Amino acid sequence: MRGHTEDNGSSWVRGLAFTPDGTMLASTGADGTLRFWDVGTRRQIGLPVTGVHGSTLAFAPDGATLAAGMDDGTVRQWDRRTRREKTPPMRGHIDAVTHLAFTMDGSVLASASNDRTIRLWDLRTGRQKDQPLVGHTHAVWTVSFSPDGRLLASAGRDSTIRLWDVATRRQLGRPLTGHDQDASGIAFTPDGRTLVSTGYDATIRLWDVNLPPDLEAGVCALAQRAITREEWNLYVPGEPYEPICAPSVP
Repeated sequence: MRGHTEDNGSSWVRGLAFTPDGTMLASTGADGTLRFWDVGTRRQIGLPVTGVHGSTLAFAPDGATLAAGMDDGTVRQWDRRTRREKTPPMRGHIDAVTHLAFTMDGSVLASASNDRTIRLWDLRTGRQKDQPLVGHTHAVWTVSFSPDGRLLASAGRDSTIRLWDVATRRQLGRPLTGHDQDASGIAFTPDGRTLVSTGYDATIRLWDVNLPPDLEAGVCALAQRAITREEWNLYVPGEPYEPICAPSVP
């Protein structure tokens, strides 16, 4: 399937995403276009959408909506059937969006960015859900929701993997470390008990993230100690300290 072509005649595909039913493929290119393809016929559907400069695409679980992360930090959405943009761009990031992930029910979209933050978007309103998730010290490369939507995992250039409670938007425990270079990919197993990560260090690592229904108890199980005031201030800035995992911490 050919179509993306720059002014100099070269071709560079930046982003790809299949619909859940596998019948349609969406692509973005260095030529600034978004294209839709019929997988069965391998032909382009309609005219390309111009002015689309982004490298990450994701279809919603029902396949009706395509989300695209843009180099200007916005997240845009298109209707699969009409191939028209659905809503005004969702704005918040101050640098390029690097990855997108939907919850299984399609109600929330997570976006990762070079600006070191992760943002959660309520797709019913098109608005950001409270404050961004902050903790990574370099660009965030990828995000992934657990099958039940309770957890969000993120990985990035700082070589760490971090787990977040989606309901409270707080980081759970300390970052998961082990990769010697950028952590570049993450995915939950279908049962949600294990997280798989890949890195630029040419390794694949498996992490046990089988947390109990009480996520606070899960944090304590991972940490195996009290959460200090310093850690609280680092991962939950601006919130009053809560001495979880122990009666009190000096």
